[in-house]
Parts: sequence; C-alpha cells; structure tokens
Amino acid sequence: MPRQPEVGRGQDQSHSHPDKQGCVRFLKTKLQYKKILFEVYLTAQRKKYWEEELQNKDREEMANISEKFEIPKIRREWPEFRRLIRKETGR
Repeated sequence: MPRQPEVGRGQDQSHSHPDKQGCVRFLKTKLQYKKILFEVYLTAQRKKYWEEELQNKDREEMANISEKFEIPKIRREWPEFRRLIRKETGR
C-alpha cells in the first residue's frame, strides 16, 4: 500500500487551518482567560486567608478584653451596681 504524502510537515490534517491568524487569536484569548481565572483563584485565596486572620485577631482581642475587664468580677458586683443605679435614678 503506497504511503500518503504528509500534509503540512507532520501536522494533523484535522488541524490544518486556513485561518492561522484566527487560531493564534483563539490561543491568546484562551491564555488570557486562564490568567483571569488564576487571578480570581488567587484573590479568593487571599480573601479567605485574611478572613481567617481577622477571625483569629478578633478571638485574641475578645480574650484580651475579657481579661482587662475581668468579666467574672463584674458579674459578682452586678447586683450592687444595679442597686446604685436604682438609687441614682430614683426607681
């Protein structure tokens, strides 16, 4: 069986474009699309990271606040505090 002559130096016949410019344009837009997707992915990762950081910071601050104001002490003194308020407001 005689061999068929190769079309376009070993390229697939199915991929021989009459419109080479269009093909290049398509590949460029595909690359840009991938870049955009990657940027979106990175942005989402950064956002997630900072949200976690903020939550951790909030937890630390809450712990500091409760230490500063000694919430149990306030709870112990609360009835006295209410009595004082009643006395001041005349209720």
